[in-house]
Amino acid sequence: MRCYCDGGYNRETGLAGIGIVIYYAQNGKEFRIRENQVLQQIQDNNEAEYAALLALFQRLQALDVRHEDVTIYLDSLVVQKQASEEWPVYEMHYHTWLDRMEQIFSSLHLNVRYELISRENNQEADRLATQALEGTMVNSHAQKEGQHYK
Repeated sequence: MRCYCDGGYNRETGLAGIGIVIYYAQNGKEFRIRENQVLQQIQDNNEAEYAALLALFQRLQALDVRHEDVTIYLDSLVVQKQASEEWPVYEMHYHTWLDRMEQIFSSLHLNVRYELISRENNQEADRLATQALEGTMVNSHAQKEGQHYK
């Protein structure tokens, strides 16, 4: 299972936009889920990235994904290193996000791998986060037909 997430923060409005994309296969068919949200009470861009990651885990939980290998692609070095426990987390408000994520993926017994990618390779999730901040909400679940998701 391949997942992408991104978060963006607007300092002027204090709002964050998050975007998630999930690619998975089931019964020989390929699917894509695309979602975004606007969030309040976010303090900075890294926290927006954590919020996107938590939203991704919550969506996997809602799909009842269990005992799966999940690769999560994100373009935030800080969040990738901290979530994979390569770097310590000193900011207390980030611990809250990490603790909530840990509860979900532990209960689902997911084998999670975090991969850092460039912003150019995370355009779909980035676009969703930007669209959320612009007021365009997306919530789609599509099956692949040929080369496209419909």
